[in-house]
Amino acid sequence: MKYSMLFITLFVLPFVSMAQEPVNPGSGIINMSVFRPGAHLIKLIWIDKDGKVTKEATLMCITRIDSVKKRLTYLQIRNDGKKDSTVSEWPSLKPIFSSSVYQNQIVVFNYTNDGHVLEAKTTDRYGVVKKDTTYKIEKVCFDSYLTDYLVGALPLKPGYTGKFIASAGVPYIMGITQVSTDVMNSESGFVRQAYLVNVDYNGYKVLYWIDKNSGEMIKFIAQQPDGSIFMKSKI
Repeated sequence: MKYSMLFITLFVLPFVSMAQEPVNPGSGIINMSVFRPGAHLIKLIWIDKDGKVTKEATLMCITRIDSVKKRLTYLQIRNDGKKDSTVSEWPSLKPIFSSSVYQNQIVVFNYTNDGHVLEAKTTDRYGVVKKDTTYKIEKVCFDSYLTDYLVGALPLKPGYTGKFIASAGVPYIMGITQVSTDVMNSESGFVRQAYLVNVDYNGYKVLYWIDKNSGEMIKFIAQQPDGSIFMKSKI
């Protein structure tokens, strides 16, 4: 179902300098019920600084949970051929493996030593290694492909702040700086309550709209320094 915002706030609310509670893999405050087996579609839109749509894509997101093997697998398959996948330990969400395939490039991350070492390898479609790097991770982080899930799985409410570390090759901080409430309205007139979550994403400011009941991401907007916008919305 498509949703439009009743109240559009673009873009950045002032940064709130507050102590942020760190969230780590295995943390008891993560709402694990947000992680559900199934599939859904996400619309991706790129908009330039003048408001012109420069690119659109559709993303199929598939979640699989194997409680016997203690694995969560999350696939993101784009209709332009890009495919991202991640495997994490269930239910701790410690990262195990992730990969990204696009055009002629394949990037693979293996997390070893209980998540404290990250082996990153980039190859072409013929298997020729272009880059092979090993990173030491002082503190176990989440894989970056779980970011949208994690924001909705935090104990969101007005006044909440928190942070977690994610890795897309190199670890970075996702900081929840402000949470407020909003209402989303569909074309059929259905009203959906949401949390509007301000996130400091490694120096960038982004917005999430999270369903208050399910914890699902409804919408995401990120504005780049050049004024362009990247937007994701659940279909």
